[in-house]
Amino acid sequence: MRDPRIWITVVGLALGGWLISSQLSGGPRSLPVTQDELADAVFLCRESGELFAGKVRPTPALHPITGKETLLPALYCPKCQQWEAAPALEQQQRAAMVLKCAKTKAALERTGPVPETATRI
Repeated sequence: MRDPRIWITVVGLALGGWLISSQLSGGPRSLPVTQDELADAVFLCRESGELFAGKVRPTPALHPITGKETLLPALYCPKCQQWEAAPALEQQQRAAMVLKCAKTKAALERTGPVPETATRI
């Protein structure tokens, strides 16, 4: 047992086994995100055009007054300084190009100034 190749092989197999088992077991789990840790977002009602501001949530989200799922995420146009309803996530993923404003053709942004007229949800 003086051959170093045997010890290198044993250590290598032990290390490999430990790495594989730690990956298969899922490793350490992270804690769920709390409501306070969620980012703020602007939403646009597809029926009334009203703007709402609140924490990020699955969309279409519930309208606080009508109770219908009509709130969509909004994107901001820095040129015309207005919020527009974002296309469906499926369309965003399919389009390789940057999302653009229909009026000014400027690139739309996910962040912008929260309108004072937006209802807080």
